[in-house]
Amino acid sequence: MNKRIFTLFLSILLSGFTFATEIHVSKNGKDTNTGTSSSPFLTIQKAATIATAGDVVVIHEGVYRETVTTSKSGSAGNPITFKAAEGDKVIVSAVEEIKNWTLTSDNIYKAKIKMPLGMERNALFYNENMMDIARWPNNVDNDPYTPDAEYITGGSGSHIEYSGIPAYDWSQGYVWYLGGHSGASWTRKIESYSTSSIEFTAVNIEKWPFGVHNPTVLRNGHRGIFYLFNSLDALDIEREYYYDAANEEVYFKAPNDENPSEGKCEYRAREYTFKLTKNYIVVDGIETFGGILLTTGNNNVIRNSTIRHGIPILDELDNTDAQIGSGAITVEGQNTLIEKNLIEYGTANGISMLASWKGSKNTTIKNNIVRNFNTIGIHAEPIRSNCSGTVIENNTVSGGGRSGIYVSGSNAVIAYNNVFDVMKMNADGGVFYTVGNADYKNSEIHHNWFHNSVAAPHAGYKVAGIYLDNHSKGYKVYNNVVYNVSWAGIQINWDNWDLDIYNNSIYKASDGMGRWENGYTLDDVVITNNYSDKAPWIGTDVQAENIIDENDPFVDATNLNFEPKEGSVLIDAGKEIPGYTDGFVGDAPDIGAYERGGDMWVAGADWIPMVDLPKKNSIKIISAPKSVDVGNSFKVKVEYESTAAHEIVASVLTSSGTKVTEVKKNVAAGKGVMTLDIDQDTDWEAGEGYRVEVVIRQVNDENYFEMDAFSFSVSADEIELVFFQNQGSFRYISTKNPAVLNCEAETVSDTELFQIIDNGDGTVSLKGSNNLYVSSENGLKELTCQSNTIGNMEKFIMEDFGDDIYAFKGNNNLYVRNNMLCTSDEATDWQKFKLNGKDEIISSNEVFEAMDVTIYPNPSEGVFKIKWGQVVQEPKAIIYNLIGQVVFEKTFSSTESISTINLKGEAKGVYLIQLITDAKITAKRIVLE
Repeated sequence: MNKRIFTLFLSILLSGFTFATEIHVSKNGKDTNTGTSSSPFLTIQKAATIATAGDVVVIHEGVYRETVTTSKSGSAGNPITFKAAEGDKVIVSAVEEIKNWTLTSDNIYKAKIKMPLGMERNALFYNENMMDIARWPNNVDNDPYTPDAEYITGGSGSHIEYSGIPAYDWSQGYVWYLGGHSGASWTRKIESYSTSSIEFTAVNIEKWPFGVHNPTVLRNGHRGIFYLFNSLDALDIEREYYYDAANEEVYFKAPNDENPSEGKCEYRAREYTFKLTKNYIVVDGIETFGGILLTTGNNNVIRNSTIRHGIPILDELDNTDAQIGSGAITVEGQNTLIEKNLIEYGTANGISMLASWKGSKNTTIKNNIVRNFNTIGIHAEPIRSNCSGTVIENNTVSGGGRSGIYVSGSNAVIAYNNVFDVMKMNADGGVFYTVGNADYKNSEIHHNWFHNSVAAPHAGYKVAGIYLDNHSKGYKVYNNVVYNVSWAGIQINWDNWDLDIYNNSIYKASDGMGRWENGYTLDDVVITNNYSDKAPWIGTDVQAENIIDENDPFVDATNLNFEPKEGSVLIDAGKEIPGYTDGFVGDAPDIGAYERGGDMWVAGADWIPMVDLPKKNSIKIISAPKSVDVGNSFKVKVEYESTAAHEIVASVLTSSGTKVTEVKKNVAAGKGVMTLDIDQDTDWEAGEGYRVEVVIRQVNDENYFEMDAFSFSVSADEIELVFFQNQGSFRYISTKNPAVLNCEAETVSDTELFQIIDNGDGTVSLKGSNNLYVSSENGLKELTCQSNTIGNMEKFIMEDFGDDIYAFKGNNNLYVRNNMLCTSDEATDWQKFKLNGKDEIISSNEVFEAMDVTIYPNPSEGVFKIKWGQVVQEPKAIIYNLIGQVVFEKTFSSTESISTINLKGEAKGVYLIQLITDAKITAKRIVLE
């Protein structure tokens, strides 16, 4: 081949490929080295300066106290990558350590240091925890979401009033204020002060946000709360510090009053850890501390990293829009991917995408854990975006002063996120929140869990699940679960249009939906296939296929299993919506977020951070039977901790040590509770000394980390059969009609006979003489005895009240009463049943005959006579109506042979009379005509 042609061919072949070079950085290196593995650089910045497209900067173990700024771009398929060496912990830190401390007084230490970032951005850390600027009132509970503030008594746009302000030197101080509305706080410099008032740099109460957030506005019963900070006089408890900027000295009272030199005390020296100013940059597996990771370039990736305390700042001291543009990760470029990171701790935003005005767009945030942000109580969130094309998927978001996720840009997708424990300081927000304008957003919110968020008392408890605030338009909201929030499940406001709200489940919210009209109208708001336990639905097209029902329709809402349970009113009650209900099971789609028998999707990240993993592997048996019958299966409930993916194995041994069965279940890293089902594949011999050993171990490894065990017996004895006698009516539970149980039997027979089955998980099941199981029917109707298998509704907790008297609590956490409804909140005599063996039963008629007592006339128009027989003590009569209320109670003289009871004035109907005498108690039905 012609040499010139070959060279041209090779040039074309390699034109799109860059040979990757590894550049090494080590704490043992020098920036004058060559950057090879044997001659590494000392700083990451040195490597960043020379790295070109396709290069990989391999960073070895250590803390690198620098800001890394990229100087060259990678290219598509050939990014510049900054990554930690395999197995090494690499921290890029924005803080510097303080080591030289001098004791002043009262365990307050002083050090000479220049904190360079100014009042808003300075911060002090001790053992990697952020400390408080000296303040009054003190942050006693060390919870950043409880303001520990005082309620003002009055004020204006330039002062607050409160009697009892300490006479400290507040000349360098600031006031933090959160109004009665509690939507957003603000911070201002103190201008003058006394023990009853604070003058501060004025805010304009004629403009938002100060119009509703100022001391002249009364909301939620008060005019706002406040605290003061930044005075040396206020430095009086552990965890507080004061920085004297004029003299460049920091004063600090460390936790446990120790010398700060005993721990690690650090101050914030740099604002940023990384500044990704170029394109096609990857940060992989690196931890940052104390500073912002900023990306202004395009097509950059941040993955597998930990961003801790990225934004430890105050509010802007001249803030006029109630928000801050920065976050622990601040995105100002395009096509950014943020994937599988732990992002935690910060006073403002976690991930901030607020540079739409710079053309920033198309950020994807996927599979991250983002938690504990916005402790200053402004409009800031763990995830906050106003940019178009934002995709937020499969993240676990928790801990926020205001909302969990805020997205106001167009063409957004918010899907499969688990968001909870937010709105901890503010009000008038939602677990998910957006605010609209004239623009059509064309965005989707689907398959999320928005749950367990309740605002503080000062904030008036207003936390919606999904909040489409003022003028929100063009949202499709479907297959979301809203659970346990203190306001509406879905809140819409003002001029809303083109909202499609399909197949959402709302449970334990104050209202299904809510709206503030403010003189506006709705247009094209469609509500279909939704469930709520509370009214109302609000829309222009509220279709028939929506359900409001206070009864719990889910398998296990407490543990986030929102699949409709067997017999639920949600099953097959919906309508087909092409593209949304495709692939439904049954005759029609189910109402709500889940289809019974369909995809049991799980929201949130699919991993657990190393810091959250257990430090050991452990196993503990928390529930197991003491005896099982030959041939019967049983359950063993265990509690476990696992440092990695392991297996839990339960082995059953005979008294001689022979293994008769084994059950295995795999578990992921983390903590949990698991139930092991143990079957007798062949009938075991009756006897004592059987043993169950439960271990946690590596998969298929004979060695184990820990074991727990218990002994039990196998019984071939005749099954014990019992009857249940109600202690209010003294009648017996009967399965004469298995479709509707009653407690009306005065005598006993086979239809009043039950077997108690120990489920091994702290519950029992009741098997009737028809060999079927009793169901609570979740309290929706009377108990039945028609179930072939034991499910949640066939399980009861037996509460022991002594003397063989028990109350039965169903899976809905309510008690069974004598009307056979599982709907009672407490256990009185009408919810208590005496457990009797077959030979112990005596009918109420037999008791009456033994007592030689007659009640006549019965029925009566109001006056009943009781003819006493041989009575040796004062007899007593108590009469109840059929809802258990006492309508008559009297103790009679033992010398009376006939007593009179007058029920005139009571409603006609059936009553129960309970007679107590000679240490005997029985009851009889009487009829008032």
